[in-house]
Amino acid sequence: KSFNIEKQTTKDSQRKTINKGKRNSSQPKSRPSLNTKKSDSSKTILTSNMIKTRKNTSALRIQSVWWTYFYRSWYLHKRMTIILIQSFIRATIQKMSYNKTRSKIIIIQSIVRMNSRMRFFKGLTKATVLLQKMTRERQMYRRNSSAIIAQRLIRGHLLRTKLKKDVCGIVLLQRKIKIHANVSEFK
Repeated sequence: KSFNIEKQTTKDSQRKTINKGKRNSSQPKSRPSLNTKKSDSSKTILTSNMIKTRKNTSALRIQSVWWTYFYRSWYLHKRMTIILIQSFIRATIQKMSYNKTRSKIIIIQSIVRMNSRMRFFKGLTKATVLLQKMTRERQMYRRNSSAIIAQRLIRGHLLRTKLKKDVCGIVLLQRKIKIHANVSEFK
């Protein structure tokens, strides 16, 4: 930065020297020239006044450049600080918003998963109840069919034994009838 200040002041002094050589009669003279015919004491006063005014203007220029630099750097520093604070606050707000959204999504996902598991569990429960019912019915059918088969066999056996008795009784009766018929024929 100091290099730029020196460069600027040297440019200003170069312009003045160039402008001194290019002065026309149409341009008004801002400073009294040293070539005027006055006494030596007035020349020294003029030159000392000119030196003072040049020093004052140079000092003012240097001060204005310095204060411009100082306030500009102060402004940029404050601006960067404000931007950092704003970005931190925005990031914090975004993070909080993201965390709220994420927690809501997690709650919704857990509810959906719970509902799907409950449906699966209810389906399993219904299937288990149906399977148990079918197993009981089959066991009852087997028991009943065993009893029915046993009853059928017993009835069949009883009927066959009764039939045998009846057949034996009929055969005995027929024999007696034949015998009685044969005996009556011989008599």
